[in-house]
Order: sequence, then C-alpha cells, then structure tokens
Amino acid sequence: MHTKTKKSKPSAADADLRVKQWHTELREIPETPSLRKILFTSRWVHDNFKRHIGAHPELEKAILISPSPAANMHIGSLAAYKQLKTENPAYTPNDFRLARYREAFQ
Repeated sequence: MHTKTKKSKPSAADADLRVKQWHTELREIPETPSLRKILFTSRWVHDNFKRHIGAHPELEKAILISPSPAANMHIGSLAAYKQLKTENPAYTPNDFRLARYREAFQ
C-alpha cells in the first residue's frame, strides 16, 4: 500500500504509521481480470485501500489476523478462540491464526 512511512511513536500498531508515500500503481490492480480476491494484513490496510483505491465490490476481500505477536492478546479475547481453547487446552493463538489464514487462502 505504501512505499514510505514514519512512526508517530515507537509501537507495532498500524494506527501509529504516518504514510509519506503511497503506491500509486495499486490503482490498476483491481482492473486485473484474473484477480478475484485481495488479502489485507490488517483492518488499517483494508480501510486505506478502500479510501485510496476504492471499494471494488466485485472483488472478494479478507482481513487477516496480524502475524505480530502483539495480536495474540486480541486473539485470546475472541469467543471463537476461547471455545477452541476450552475444547483443546494445547490450542494456541498461532493455531487460531493459521486456521484463519488457511480459510482465507482457499
């Protein structure tokens, strides 16, 4: 989405990114006939794609859970994760993340 960024404060949060330069050639991606689905690495990326590139309702979209270890706290708060963890105490946030990635890549 972007080629240059600056952090407003030292953190792993996308919300702390300040974009200095956008990939302008991304505007052409939704016009690629073979493109059916776009995977986003965060809601921030998804929202900025819509804002700068457009909504493109003809494309399927999926927002992936962040690969960052900081996302483990979020995963741990999800009802779906809690249910799976109850069923299998060895189930980890990474197991949950990978299962969601597999769903998105199908």
